Amino acid sequence: MTVLKKKLKPYLKNTIFGILFTIALGTFLHFTYDISGKSPFVGAFSAVNESVWEHLKLLFIPFFIYTIVSYFTLKNRSENFLLSSAIGVIFGMLFIVIGFYAYTAIVGHSILPVDIALFVLACMFSFLMRNYLIRNNAFDSVFSEYIGMALFIFLLLLFVVFTFYPPDLAMFSNPEEGLK
Repeated sequence: MTVLKKKLKPYLKNTIFGILFTIALGTFLHFTYDISGKSPFVGAFSAVNESVWEHLKLLFIPFFIYTIVSYFTLKNRSENFLLSSAIGVIFGMLFIVIGFYAYTAIVGHSILPVDIALFVLACMFSFLMRNYLIRNNAFDSVFSEYIGMALFIFLLLLFVVFTFYPPDLAMFSNPEEGLK
């Protein structure tokens, strides 16, 4: 078995379960705010409206939870695991934003099956990007885990703050409010 195969083997199961976990929990988080009776605490980690920003939580929160669990349970974890994971989820979120605005610019409105497909593809893309970065030792530094942890905490804080105090930008606006 080559060194590369040995390095990636523990990530194969982790990646498959991670993608499935992220899709399942992300889908559930789409509804938890309403199920909770619009609890502000639940809203900090769930989609509170139909804005693009709030839907990014559906990828970020489950990916973040799965990364924490993986960090403590994955044997032979790479030294750039957290930073590679943080960059992976950032690329996944960018995939959603770029994909959503690109296709809605072309067709003029959102299409639910396309939105769902973007989410599923972003989940897969996030984990595949993470694995690519790990495999290639993209961040070979003693500080990479600290930088990865800081990125995750920064993004988590942004999601919480912008849930309650969203900037006046299209990405943060609820398209349903324009229909009322």
